[in-house]
Amino acid sequence: MLSKEKALEILEKGLKYSDADQIELLLLEEDFYLTRFAENIIHQNMGRADHTVMARAVLGKKLGVAVTNKLDDEGIRKVVKDATEIAKNQKDDPDFVSLPRSGTAPEIKGFYNDTRDFSPDDRAKNVKVAVDKSKKNDLISAGAFQTETDVTAVVNSSGIRQYFQETKTNFSLTVSKDEQSGWAQGFSREVKDINTDKL
Repeated sequence: MLSKEKALEILEKGLKYSDADQIELLLLEEDFYLTRFAENIIHQNMGRADHTVMARAVLGKKLGVAVTNKLDDEGIRKVVKDATEIAKNQKDDPDFVSLPRSGTAPEIKGFYNDTRDFSPDDRAKNVKVAVDKSKKNDLISAGAFQTETDVTAVVNSSGIRQYFQETKTNFSLTVSKDEQSGWAQGFSREVKDINTDKL
């Protein structure tokens, strides 16, 4: 995941490449991991890592938005240029006043190392707790255990420089027998809060 310094450095290049009246760049980065199970068996384990940069250019009251997943100089320069070209071909937005301005956002705890570092084996062990309990009670279980780490960063020509890194974890479980079923879900930023046995 990109550090605050690196994420803002990448986006601030876009400010230099812009000749629009105003420009804003937003970076979204995601590391997502998922273990799915059905019929009391894990059948899918996957991971995905991706990042996106969106540029919003303003020319008077015309706005253009472009998106890329290239973080190098060429990619940032192109997404800014594309957003500006799109803005040139738009009609005025009579409700547009300005890109936002704000001070520094307060520091909020949203990131946990344990959640970021939770492995496929860790997810499988937690799923096994639910599956074993289901089997013991002659039930069929299905569900998913996922963990995610996200970065959101934004800069604009009005002075905004914001960065937030967060983790999320989610465990969902459906158990059934005959024509009856039950469902439970746990969600937290901290994976230690997820108690698969209790759920």
